[in-house]
Amino acid sequence: MLPYAFRIKMCEETERRIQYLLNKSKEMRVPVTRPVSIQSLEVAIHRLADERRRAIPLLFDNIEQDITQKEQFVVGQVKTIQEMQAGINKLADYCWVLTFVGK
Repeated sequence: MLPYAFRIKMCEETERRIQYLLNKSKEMRVPVTRPVSIQSLEVAIHRLADERRRAIPLLFDNIEQDITQKEQFVVGQVKTIQEMQAGINKLADYCWVLTFVGK
């Protein structure tokens, strides 16, 4: 096994999670803004490292953990929205039946 295989797999999994979050944001019409430039991205990375009190090379594990938590939250929210939509559909059907029986 290659020495960095595990880290590469973690990066790929984190990239998949980020893509999932971006797709759900687009689907739910939640605006996501990209950095204006590489310099603004670097500033944001340094600010994040300062806020989390981590050296930049050690920041990945922290970001990976944060992304995992965010994905779990969004998955839970998507499930809740689906359950609510099913409830709304059931109530709409119930209303239609009551209207039909009332005639």
